[in-house]
Amino acid sequence: MYAEFQFPSPLVATRECYFLRFCSQQGADGIWVVVDFPVDGFHDATIQSPTSTTSLFPRYRRRPSGVIVQEVPNGYSK
Repeated sequence: MYAEFQFPSPLVATRECYFLRFCSQQGADGIWVVVDFPVDGFHDATIQSPTSTTSLFPRYRRRPSGVIVQEVPNGYSK
């Protein structure tokens, strides 16, 4: 998947990333697990100067994240 993150500040640039999403239903209890895992930025973790081999600053890297969703009887989820 592809996502573009925008922050409500003119000082922070828009950030783009690619990630894999895994969804799985756990049993018949109505529990779902959703995990996002970033796939970009692992090989070059720093941005380098064009004229030098030293790094200027670390790149933006998204960390793996996830959520557990449980259905409740009234049609909602928690």
